[in-house]
Amino acid sequence: MVIVADTSFIEVEDEFHKYLDDINECISEKIFEDQDFWVMGFHPYQDSNELIDDGTFEGISDTEYAIIFVQRLSKLQEASDKLVGRNYYDRYFKTYDVSEMYDIRKEYYRRLKDARIKESRPS
Repeated sequence: MVIVADTSFIEVEDEFHKYLDDINECISEKIFEDQDFWVMGFHPYQDSNELIDDGTFEGISDTEYAIIFVQRLSKLQEASDKLVGRNYYDRYFKTYDVSEMYDIRKEYYRRLKDARIKESRPS
């Protein structure tokens, strides 16, 4: 996983997340050659999420920044599938409605697997 601290982030939170969604779509369409990546991020103006931050976090810098995570789609989705089977995400799906993002990521992972199968077949 690569973590990027973006100090020149897009100011409008929805536009920031739309930008990351667009990057994921481009990755899934092989615009960047390697489809095995997923990006997600946290915007500095985003409301606090008590599942992640209990309100006690104190930063060491006054500089505002967004955080962007870049990770292997295959590893993320395979681990996520195991956790779904153990009801790990139940609270997230109910409280934060991450089901749409999960479904999109799962579809991109399916595309990745299909592309790998296609590439491994003899011509």
